Amino acid sequence: MNANSLSRLFIAWLTCLATLLFPPFLPAAEAEIAPPVATEDNTLSIHIDDMLQPWKGDLPGMLDRRTIRVLTTYSKTFFFIDKGTQRGATHDIFIALGKRSE
Repeated sequence: MNANSLSRLFIAWLTCLATLLFPPFLPAAEAEIAPPVATEDNTLSIHIDDMLQPWKGDLPGMLDRRTIRVLTTYSKTFFFIDKGTQRGATHDIFIALGKRSE
């Protein structure tokens, strides 16, 4: 361990010790404020049958804009950037989907 690691470990240890020894001085959450009461107007209702139906979303808009947005993870298999070029299985699949939808 170098000196930087030891100093961080010491600071973390002191923080934990101070938290255990001086809990009254920590900022307390305001317990007096009650959460808003849910009424029928703002209650969320979820129907499982509606969720299981296929959703096409904004397909005409996506075709007009010629843009597909994909949420993916950064990994060596599914999506990564190599020398400024986007690569990976997810990238390749959605590029092929974009070309197929032309």
